[in-house]
Amino acid sequence: MNKLTKRLSLSLVSLLFLGGCALADSGASSTASSASSEADSATVVAGTGGMPAPYVTVDNQNNLTGYDIDVIKEVFKRLPDRELKLELTDIPSVLTGVNTGNYDIGVNNFSYNEERAQNYLYSYPYNNAKYCFIHHKDNKIESLDQAAQAGLTYIGDPSTNNTAAVKKYNEDHPDKPITIEYSDAEIPVKYQQIEADPKKFAIDDYPIYNLNQENYHYDQLEAHPMSDQDKDYLNSSILAYFLFAKNDKGQALRDEVNQVLKEMAEDGTIKKLTEEHFGQDQTPAKEHYEKPLN
Repeated sequence: MNKLTKRLSLSLVSLLFLGGCALADSGASSTASSASSEADSATVVAGTGGMPAPYVTVDNQNNLTGYDIDVIKEVFKRLPDRELKLELTDIPSVLTGVNTGNYDIGVNNFSYNEERAQNYLYSYPYNNAKYCFIHHKDNKIESLDQAAQAGLTYIGDPSTNNTAAVKKYNEDHPDKPITIEYSDAEIPVKYQQIEADPKKFAIDDYPIYNLNQENYHYDQLEAHPMSDQDKDYLNSSILAYFLFAKNDKGQALRDEVNQVLKEMAEDGTIKKLTEEHFGQDQTPAKEHYEKPLN
C-alpha cells in the first residue's frame, strides 16, 4: 500500500467511527468535594467528535482515547457523586447537543472565541498548546509577514481559530493580505495538499503535527515555531477548554469541574498527562485558574 492510499484509507476509517457509539466510565473515589449541589443529575454525558488526535481519537477496540479523554476521566474520578458517560458524534452535534441538553459537557480541544462564549460556559483551561507553521521544505515560513510577502496560501478549516487568526492578520494588513483557501479536509489530507503544492501552508499545534508526521512520514513538510508577534493573533487558541450549557445546571457542573481542574494543575496531574501525551509540560499558567472566562 503506497503512502497516499494509506493516508486516505486511514482517513476514511476515522470517518466511519463518527457514526456514533457510546462509552461509559464510572467515577472512583475523590480527593475533591463537589463545588455545588445545584446540578441535578448523577450521570454526566460528555459529547466528543472523536478527533483530532492526539487530543481525541478512537483506538482499534472502538474506545475513545487521547489527552482530552484522559483529563475528563481523571476529573470524574475525583467527583464521587458523578458518573461520566462519553458519547461519540461529530463536532457540530457536540455544540448543538450542549445547547439542547443532550450533552452536559463538550470535550473536543475547544479554544476560546467571543462568539462561542455568547452561547457556552468555559471551564478552566487544561492545555496550553504550542503552535507552528506547517510548510513545504522549499518554502520556509518564520512569520505571517514572510508568508504574505512570498505570496503563499493558507489552507484551513473556516471554523477554526487558526483561520480566524489569519483573517485578523489580513484585516491588519489590507495592502498585502494572505490568500486563504478554506477547506474542511481532515488533517492528513491537508498536509498531503501542502506536500503537493509548495505555495500552501497551515497553522497547527506541535502535538498534531508530530503525530501526523510520525504516522504518515511527510518527507516534504517541515514545522517552524511562530514568532512572538504572530502568537498574538492566536492568543485565544492556545488554551483548551471544556464547554457547558449557559444555564444554572451548566454553571453548577462547570464549577465542580473547575474545582478539580485547578486541583489537577496544582498537584502536577496536568503536567504529568501533558508530558505523557506531548513530551513536554503544557500546563496553563496559574493565573488561568483564578477566575473563569465567563
